[in-house]
Amino acid sequence: MTVLPADAPETDAAAGIALAAARLSAEPVALHNAIRVEADGPDAAIATITRLQPFHKGGAERALINGGILQALMERAMRAAAAAVLGDAPSRLVSLDQRWLGPVLPRGVIARAEIEGQAGTGTVLLAATISDARGGPRVRAAGVVTAVNQPPTSISPLFEPTPEVGSSRH
Repeated sequence: MTVLPADAPETDAAAGIALAAARLSAEPVALHNAIRVEADGPDAAIATITRLQPFHKGGAERALINGGILQALMERAMRAAAAAVLGDAPSRLVSLDQRWLGPVLPRGVIARAEIEGQAGTGTVLLAATISDARGGPRVRAAGVVTAVNQPPTSISPLFEPTPEVGSSRH
């Protein structure tokens, strides 16, 4: 795992985001859903839909974007932004708290995530928004991204470690 130190130059952080954004944009789920991820400064990333498909639409007689697609956008933006701290190490979103402020129209949809802080080495706290062509946030979220090889923390209580075979922790 490549963890960038807290005092790493902004160019290293931006390079980590750019590498992660390219990797996240090339994964099968991003290709299928036409999701592009890119850096948006030294501690932020954005994710957009480049080609709107009929399956992207879901609610209100299919005039709105499907919530699952919106979560995929947010997850990709958060993982890319976290690369400012984690480098291009594989990561996972382990916690997501969302506040839906209104429906999201299928025009100009952008998820933007930025780093809010760290909880030890390899755990990044993020804030994110989703907006559409009307501007202003339609969704606000807070999330926790960890490096894949980071052990579970109290910040991600759903990922409890399992006792090792032969250990006394059964």
